[in-house]
Amino acid sequence: MKPWKLGLQDSARRAFRGPDGTMWTVEVRAPGASNAMVVFLHPDATSRQDRYNWFLATGPEASDPTARLSSADVLKSLDDRALLRLYRKSMRVDSHVPRFEPG
Repeated sequence: MKPWKLGLQDSARRAFRGPDGTMWTVEVRAPGASNAMVVFLHPDATSRQDRYNWFLATGPEASDPTARLSSADVLKSLDDRALLRLYRKSMRVDSHVPRFEPG
């Protein structure tokens, strides 16, 4: 699949140690004018334990609909404390909730 189909055309990564000691890879994806998706990639890629949360910008660029955040700038603005806050409220990428399938 092409990277632009996954929203990876502008992504940035760094390491993050979670509260339980797990070393996650943090990736910022799909930056917009006022938000970006922060994805926590689990070290065991086969376990399907990846998580995500949304970073919401509060700077002046957030009120300009023509502006675009860059993944690298978002990642630079996130220190370990901010990442911990995002991680604690993150959701699993893979959900066990059954999808509605029309019959």
